Amino acid sequence: GGGGGGAPPNSTTERVLVVELVADRFLRKMCRTLVATAVREAATGARGDVLLRLARAGERAATAPPAPPEGLIFAGVGYGNHPVWDVGGRD
Repeated sequence: GGGGGGAPPNSTTERVLVVELVADRFLRKMCRTLVATAVREAATGARGDVLLRLARAGERAATAPPAPPEGLIFAGVGYGNHPVWDVGGRD
């Protein structure tokens, strides 16, 4: 007999981070940079709006280098009625 709960024998458990990005356009390496910066800032306990604050500052040097492409998966693209996100000027 087995025990109570947990992963089945001989299985692996991987931690997965899901990042959903919504925008009207993306630049080269932008998603990888956003993911790397979000992970870096989360590890330091930064505030939840840190990516918006960095975007407003416009300082590319303040972001992390792009995350390596291994393990990143593009899940899809959508067109149509998406909300308009305002990242300018509000605090």
